[in-house]
This record gives sequence, C-alpha cells and structure tokens, in this order.
Amino acid sequence: MDMLPTFTGFNDPYGKATVAGNERVGPVLSLLSLRKFDLVVLFATPRMASLTEETAKAISGGEVIVRSVHLPDPTDYLAILGELRRDKRRDSG
Repeated sequence: MDMLPTFTGFNDPYGKATVAGNERVGPVLSLLSLRKFDLVVLFATPRMASLTEETAKAISGGEVIVRSVHLPDPTDYLAILGELRRDKRRDSG
C-alpha cells in the first residue's frame, strides 16, 4: 500500500494568486497530481484545521484520513515526532 503522511500548510489546498480567481495548486494537491497513493493521511495542527479539511475534500481517488495533532509550534521537530508516535500507539492499541 502506498501511503502519503503529510502536514498541510497555508498554501493548501490552493495558494493565493496575484490575480484574483487564479489560485495555484498547493503542495499536497500538486504531489498527488504527479503520483497516486492508496492512502493519504493529513495531519492537522489547530491553526490548519480548516485548510486540512478543505484539502481532504479536494483530494479525489484513494482514501483520505485527517488526524488532529496538538502542536503549538509546527517547527518543533521533537514535538512533531512525539505526536506522531502518540498517534501510532493509538492506532495499534
């Protein structure tokens, strides 16, 4: 099974354009246009929750799961690893 675990960002599902109504495809959708995955797991931080839901709705094909992670600082890599490990334990328990 091909799986893409990823966080969403400010440019997902579409980035802002300099010309109104001319949005750019964001990083997640851009990758999915190049490669198909059986499962996409979108990790949503509190600030990105609505953009993560919009991204999930914009994905066609394959299964999409949205997981909430509680990270006040999305650049704190030790906290990210801790949250992902916590999520893995929840799935296996």
